Amino acid sequence: MPRQKKLRRLARRADVELWSLDECHFQQHGSRYRTNMWVPPEDKDPIVLHAPTRKSVACFGAVNLRTGQFVRTICQVFNAVTFQRFLAQLLRHRTQGRRIILVLDNARYHHAVILAPFLHQHTAHLKLLSSTLQSSTGTHRAGLEADSPPSDA
Repeated sequence: MPRQKKLRRLARRADVELWSLDECHFQQHGSRYRTNMWVPPEDKDPIVLHAPTRKSVACFGAVNLRTGQFVRTICQVFNAVTFQRFLAQLLRHRTQGRRIILVLDNARYHHAVILAPFLHQHTAHLKLLSSTLQSSTGTHRAGLEADSPPSDA
């Protein structure tokens, strides 16, 4: 029988909730556009200019891979403090008696030193699994496939 992937085994466990997390920016840039209005044929169509702004909103989001439940929060920046706030919010959505295993990317603030006390305090209810970038293939995969380290053969 072939070895099952670790992630699939975790997904089948009744005492585990598997979540996937990512973050994104929604940006608004000032631009110009033509209006849709009637203008006499002898006049040139007006162009409305917007203020040159670069507003953005940052958003953390996580999806429960079993139920499809979506949890999100909006913040101004991505850093360890806002990430910890999101983790605290996510823990409030945990099913009683289950541990959250959170699959996430390798953003620097996911591994920040100031998160250590929070993660240690919630170690019974929360585990972070970082994905890794495979340099030989150039593909992005979760580093969860095998229980033992890969052989050099």
